[in-house]
Amino acid sequence: MSEFDNLSSENQEYVLNLPYHLAQASMADDLHELLTEFEFLEHKILISSPQPLIEDYDLALQPNILIIENMKNDFKLLQSFFRLSSNILADYKTQLVEQLWGRMQNFETPKITELLKEAKQSKTAWLRPLKPSLTHPGGNLIRTLTGHTSFIWAVAAIPNSHQAISGSIDGIIKVWNLDTGEELFTFNAHSDAINSIAVTSDAKRAVSASSDKTLKVWDLETQKQILTLYGHQESVNAVAITPNNKWVISGSDDNTLKVWDLEKGEELFTLSSHTGNITSVNITSYGKLVVSGSYDRTIKVWDLQKRKAILTLKGHKQVVNTLTITADNKYLVSGDFAGVIKVWNLLNGRKALSIKAHSLSVQKVAVTPDGKQIISASYDNTLKVWDFKIGKEISSFNGHSDHVTALAITSDGKQVVSGAEDDTLKVWNLVAEEKNIYITSHAKAVSVLAISLDSKRVISGSHDNTVKVWNTQTGEELSHLQEHPNWVKSVTVTPNNKQIISGSYEGTIKVWDLATGAEIFTKAIHNLSVIALLPTPEGKRIISASIDKTIKVWELKTGKEVFSFVGHNYGVSAIVITPDAKCVISSSYDKTLKIWDLETGKELYTLIGHTDAIEALTITADGKRIISGSHDTTIKIWNLATGKQDFTLNGHSYRITTLAVTPDSKRVISGSYDTTIKVWNLETGKEEFTLTNHKSSINAIKVTPDGQRFISVADDNMLKLWDLTTGEEIASFAGESKLRCCAITPDGAIIIAGEESGKVHFLELEETNKLRC
Repeated sequence: MSEFDNLSSENQEYVLNLPYHLAQASMADDLHELLTEFEFLEHKILISSPQPLIEDYDLALQPNILIIENMKNDFKLLQSFFRLSSNILADYKTQLVEQLWGRMQNFETPKITELLKEAKQSKTAWLRPLKPSLTHPGGNLIRTLTGHTSFIWAVAAIPNSHQAISGSIDGIIKVWNLDTGEELFTFNAHSDAINSIAVTSDAKRAVSASSDKTLKVWDLETQKQILTLYGHQESVNAVAITPNNKWVISGSDDNTLKVWDLEKGEELFTLSSHTGNITSVNITSYGKLVVSGSYDRTIKVWDLQKRKAILTLKGHKQVVNTLTITADNKYLVSGDFAGVIKVWNLLNGRKALSIKAHSLSVQKVAVTPDGKQIISASYDNTLKVWDFKIGKEISSFNGHSDHVTALAITSDGKQVVSGAEDDTLKVWNLVAEEKNIYITSHAKAVSVLAISLDSKRVISGSHDNTVKVWNTQTGEELSHLQEHPNWVKSVTVTPNNKQIISGSYEGTIKVWDLATGAEIFTKAIHNLSVIALLPTPEGKRIISASIDKTIKVWELKTGKEVFSFVGHNYGVSAIVITPDAKCVISSSYDKTLKIWDLETGKELYTLIGHTDAIEALTITADGKRIISGSHDTTIKIWNLATGKQDFTLNGHSYRITTLAVTPDSKRVISGSYDTTIKVWNLETGKEEFTLTNHKSSINAIKVTPDGQRFISVADDNMLKLWDLTTGEEIASFAGESKLRCCAITPDGAIIIAGEESGKVHFLELEETNKLRC
């Protein structure tokens, strides 16, 4: 029991404000002790939120508090930790222990070490990260802002404030306090995606541009809509406001720019010269020139008084996606679909610099107010900082788990706010005190995991086109295997633990030596994505399934095709082998299952009954039943011997995403897009439990080898460990983005989870008989 439990409301208030009183009394040692004491930190999180703790460290770091350098470093690290974890701890207050161990293991100061030890002893059951696999405190990333439920395509900093405004493809606008991470208010703005937002220089109004073909003007003080601007015939992609706050300029897919009177909401005139969709608009600080970028690969400079284009800049080989003008109005910076950034002399139109900045499209560029640095945001999930004069990369910000589509620099030039298709905003320090450390196992989402039968190795496949091999006991990366032509969709290990087989999105399969990481051979087995790979029990043949509608059986040694099973009308979604290794069962988006004879290569029969695509498939360990989960929200149990349907399990309200069967063949566990997990009795066909602790779609479920527990991962960033007897949640772990896949070692000792950000987490269940008392 904690010393802070069962306090009266009066004493509760005193304890919450104790850091303030200690700071007022300049009691530095006592303040240091309190703000590094786990029980106090845990108590304050549980009954309040992370932000008051962050402010407690501000109190402790005041100049009048005389503390030694080591104390100061502890405070800075912990404050940075709470900022990084604030969005997670706000939603999951009991995750403090896991977050501390996931971020702070490498900081071995006496107080941090003691804090981790206290945290470790505070729970009866928790999932301990074997390595610090979450972003470390002290780097460029300050905090993550969550609240949008869809892609963020627009963000703007509100001048002379620590606030930002963001817009999503769901038509929602949100205003944020960047210091606290608080969502201040929301506009239910448009009926379609918000593509761009601009704010007046006096910070009183905002203008949003949308795919619904309109612009809307908002009063940021009264939090009300003032005007709607109608006139564009297609999506409005870009908006800018003149420095005197009198005019709005918008760019559209109708190939035009329109100039509007901001007070009256009237269209003043239209600028037409581009031959493609307009993607971006910017205005010089003196308000006379407008620049626009377009799908026609050109940049045009317009004179607002003359109402015509005075210059056309050519040089981009792809769509010009984004533009910005330097504060001194001398230079224009542009970014394109090919990942190239160009700097132009705005006075004469000549190119000053060209940078191959990103591997994918540059979505936004910005220049710091002092004109010394360019910031770029890209579809490669990163932001990069460049030296303006020479185009050299200064740093790379890796934290988003999907395309970075929006970017703004605060008016003081110290922070960057980015928005992405991972539905989050992130706030970054342009200059960090510590080296920017990110534990990014892969550069992009982890799509699949496989474990060797001896439990010693984990293999991960990723959207970054690579395969990696890890030591399960330490989480250490052992091999980084050469790139596939496209993202890795499937991996498996041969029964003898000697080879890895990986399948790629475009149909290529590679065979690797597990011990050395050497590639044995590459073969284009399929025409489209290889969605599953299974070795036969003796390990001589591999079965692969593809979106190209086929299942192929081929020799592992030579890559020679033995059989090709053709019969599905749409892509194959999953395959399993019967325990006796005589048959392969396949499920398809064509609503059917098929049973194939592995000896003859013949189709034995087709199972028909689902009314929509089948996404999930499994088979009982005794080989008697096939279980399929469909987009029609049902689970069907089939008798393998007869090909007949035994019964249908109804209860989910959305498509079934994953299935797992217990080793005794008595239960099946289903996960759904409806955010629930259900445990079913296969003998009675009855539902035993419905588990509702997840907040988003369930992506994967694995049962422990002893059949007593199972794990689940979901789009809510959470991994949960469940008791199969009681249906109770035993422990959980929060990642930094959606958890896409999971695995359990055959000895049941280690849990592995793959994250959309590219991280791979290695977790071990810590259990004690009793809590501290």
